[in-house]
Amino acid sequence: MSDGTRHRNCTPLLIMLFSFASLLLLLILLPWWSQWQKDREQAAVISARIARYRALLDSRSRLEAGLKEIDTRLKQSGYFMEATSPEVAAAELQNRVKAVVTRAGGTLVSSEVLNAEKEPGWVGVKVRMTGDDDALSRTLLALRRTRPVVLVEALTVRGQVRYRRQGDRMVPQSAPPLDIGFQVVGRTWRKSP
Repeated sequence: MSDGTRHRNCTPLLIMLFSFASLLLLLILLPWWSQWQKDREQAAVISARIARYRALLDSRSRLEAGLKEIDTRLKQSGYFMEATSPEVAAAELQNRVKAVVTRAGGTLVSSEVLNAEKEPGWVGVKVRMTGDDDALSRTLLALRRTRPVVLVEALTVRGQVRYRRQGDRMVPQSAPPLDIGFQVVGRTWRKSP
């Protein structure tokens, strides 16, 4: 056989051998390459997360200073009741309600401290008063306009109109005072840690 025929017979064998080696190499390297790519992507995600956490840690002192400033502003705003205990805050709220009702021309019938343990940080007083509709509106406006801020809840107003006969018609008499009930609730100032 001549060299040319020998090369022709060897060529398909070399091509098959090269193809088999390439396929084998591809089967070995492809999973490894795929895993390497996944590991690189996961490393990039973790690296970005670490950078974000470092940025948060670096900004912590700035955030704490901002929170202290907000705390100071809120405390100075007068929105909250400042007292040494919920009981003292409730007593101050009772005195405030009594003064407001009296100034408005109403009569305070009773005031009872609501259970402060249900919602920590809140103090409430249940109020019963009598007075006309002007006394009620002046009371509600006074409570709304003063600080610390309080909420009026569960407002009930009961009144009874009495009529008298005047000829063939019934005419309303002077109305007796209204029986008014409501709850006044305020937020106490939380102590900073």
